[in-house]
Amino acid sequence: MFIVFNKQKIYSYLIALGTVAILFVIGFTMTNKADEMMQTSANIEENNVIINQINEE
Repeated sequence: MFIVFNKQKIYSYLIALGTVAILFVIGFTMTNKADEMMQTSANIEENNVIINQINEE
């Protein structure tokens, strides 16, 4: 079995690998943003609980 390389195949592989790399970057970025938003939401909720406890006293 011979492996044939030509310009069209090489360009196709490069485009496919580039697309996969871009999708991974987007996925990691979205995951990090979601984690930040969840932490911020948790901090706000915790602050609201503390404020409510202070107001009740």
